[in-house]
Amino acid sequence: MFNPDLCSFRLVKLLMVSVFLFGGITSSFAQKKTFKESVKEIFQDKSRHRYGFSVGYGFQDLGMIERHLPIGWQHSLAEKEVDLSKVLNLNVRYYYEVTLFQLEHAIALINKPTWKLELISIPQFNTVYLRPIDSEEVYKRGFEFGINTGLVIRKSFWKNRLGIYFLGSTGPHFVSDTPGRQHPGFIFSDNFMLGGTVKLFKGLHFDVRNGIRHISNLSIWQPNGGVNTFMMNAGFFYQLPAKP
Repeated sequence: MFNPDLCSFRLVKLLMVSVFLFGGITSSFAQKKTFKESVKEIFQDKSRHRYGFSVGYGFQDLGMIERHLPIGWQHSLAEKEVDLSKVLNLNVRYYYEVTLFQLEHAIALINKPTWKLELISIPQFNTVYLRPIDSEEVYKRGFEFGINTGLVIRKSFWKNRLGIYFLGSTGPHFVSDTPGRQHPGFIFSDNFMLGGTVKLFKGLHFDVRNGIRHISNLSIWQPNGGVNTFMMNAGFFYQLPAKP
């Protein structure tokens, strides 16, 4: 039977390994080095590393966005019968809010003057506010913790003062409580984000991103309906300087 969760996880994992190998092999041919030497150089080159911290907020009820849009936009969506929750498949009855506290470490696998391909790790501890039983207006607090690993495609402008990027990541997490549609405990968190950066001074950058997060457990335990949230993150990162 086709399992979309398992298929997407394997696809992301295969993509990450393939791109890492491609970056190392490309570097090897370009500099006439062995693959092992190129990988070692990538990890030892401090200018390829950056470290950061971000805080995020995610929610399932996109009506929260609609209610804060300009009145004209609200009327336009109502006239066209557009429901943002239905458009993004976030219109199920569960309720789930998450606040994220994330650390970041990224390594540039491919490091060009105006673009990069990075391997990123994101350990995190998150707090949640949810409704465990969909039919009851009873809410409780819980927590999550885990680590995501993924890839960042980054494009820089104006002498690296501005940047845009796409981030895709996945990783194992533990969640203490979930809505009735999802078994708590061990899950995977899949994140797809678009972001932008502004250089403040030297290696310090301001970072903001938005996107979609999906958590589920690959059908290891039932129920496995999944929890989808719209995410907003903001933080800072520091790009280590090149060797003098």
